[in-house]
Amino acid sequence: MPKTKLTDITFRNLPLLDLAALKSTEAEIIKIMTEMGIEEVEIGSAALTEEFRAGSISEKNKKIAAKKRLKFRSWNRPLISDLQKSWQAEVDTAVISVSLKNLQFRRLVYKKSADLLLTDLKRSIYYAQEKGLEIVVEFQNASAVNLNLILELADFCRTRGVNRFSYQEAETVIEPLKFKQRIEAIISTADFELEVNCSNVFQTAAAASLAAYKAGAQGICASFNGFSKKPYRRTALEEIMMILKKIEALDSKYKTEKLFELSRLMAEYLNDFPAVNKAVIGKDIFKHESGIHVAGILKNPTTYEAFSPAEVGLKREIIIGKHSGKKAVIAKYREFGLYLSLKEAELKLKKIKRKSTELKRTLTENELKDI
Repeated sequence: MPKTKLTDITFRNLPLLDLAALKSTEAEIIKIMTEMGIEEVEIGSAALTEEFRAGSISEKNKKIAAKKRLKFRSWNRPLISDLQKSWQAEVDTAVISVSLKNLQFRRLVYKKSADLLLTDLKRSIYYAQEKGLEIVVEFQNASAVNLNLILELADFCRTRGVNRFSYQEAETVIEPLKFKQRIEAIISTADFELEVNCSNVFQTAAAASLAAYKAGAQGICASFNGFSKKPYRRTALEEIMMILKKIEALDSKYKTEKLFELSRLMAEYLNDFPAVNKAVIGKDIFKHESGIHVAGILKNPTTYEAFSPAEVGLKREIIIGKHSGKKAVIAKYREFGLYLSLKEAELKLKKIKRKSTELKRTLTENELKDI
């Protein structure tokens, strides 16, 4: 399998971050990303940035980026005005996004209009090159168009010095196995670096990203908690990172122990909170109540857990209620420093089930201590 780069695009639908004056939360988010092994961070959209005052990235932020070889990039339309803002923001890479459906429509209706779009793209590429920016050309809503159009646009850009492209899904999504075939077809036909940015409109983004990795894609774009201001959201970065770590055995590449901490920081920053049972980082996914489950977990955690909670910064929690068994009660009270016999646990369990049924919920630790 190829070396695959993970790019965080959580900030994509926001104005550009000011790297010269990051807020404390922003600085902490980027610091944790570098520690985890994320290679590239998209710091926002030039299109959503009204103006950008050129500054100088602080020495602290430069050291953070340099220490882990973190690169910053921005999202742009094929407009020089967008790229000017990105250059002033001191990013390393400019993503120039081209709407393939728009290009296709212009060709059908008025060819000169399509030519104007390509002219804008050409000028944008040359401007970015003059400013020393690396370039990624994004094929926007790529699953909605014929493969020939993608390859044609790639050739247009490659003759102008671009060798990195992004296959972006939007409203139109194809199922992961067909997506893998499509990525394989692109990679086998053309010699360039390709990343994918999958839509989660049908909850298939993580599967499609894994399929692209299997097909040879060199990069995967993802956002924490799958965040996007678009209705279809994105590949959840925590999901694809754990998939690569646990299923594809890239154990040494990503330090995932701070995933929950970073997810929480991101959620507070964006005011976009994941469900408590969200895959990988939901705060309740390692809570166990059922007697059978708890007994299994106490003997062998892998019986009911795909990975250790410590791997993502969470903790296992035994919760006690009407579905609990004696072994769960013994284990829970041991946490309080009380060592119950089977007989004592059985007596407490009867009281616990009665109270849990009355309250229609599990019991708090204080309620358990009072029994």
